[in-house]
Amino acid sequence: MKLVHNVFDVQQYLDIKQQAFLSFSQDSDEYWTNHDVWSANLKDGIDGTVLCQHVSDKYNKIIAECIKPHLPEWDGEYDMMWYVWDKGSGINWHNDLPHKFAATIYLNDNWPKEHGGVFLWQEHKTYDIHGWLPKANTMVVNDHGEQHYVTPITSNALVCRHTIQIFPRES
Repeated sequence: MKLVHNVFDVQQYLDIKQQAFLSFSQDSDEYWTNHDVWSANLKDGIDGTVLCQHVSDKYNKIIAECIKPHLPEWDGEYDMMWYVWDKGSGINWHNDLPHKFAATIYLNDNWPKEHGGVFLWQEHKTYDIHGWLPKANTMVVNDHGEQHYVTPITSNALVCRHTIQIFPRES
């Protein structure tokens, strides 16, 4: 598991974040939820809703240019989605396989640990469990198929948790 700080320069980050926050209101009929597509094991014991929407081609290209140096070698394109994690949402333990890698970019400026949404992962060599609190403009890259989990967002969270999810596009 790899953590990359300051994935975008400040202006890019602000522009991407604004687009992420606006995309659901602009294209309200072009989204799906975790209940529609995630397998049962990913939702087991987690009842909240994650809204999902593909990142536009324009922003996919901008984001890809910024993240490519931090990802495992990949000559193809990327599938990118905006995710909005509502109260009660999270994702159960999984490893992202069969994808070669997966990445998450955090978009919330401040995320209190009391609101859940903490990223936990189990190191593949030692089996130790580590945790990272979402931090704006930071990317987590799962480049070894490690088990990870997002703790459910608490009922007292004041805002939704916003991320960009990235996977290599398989032909």
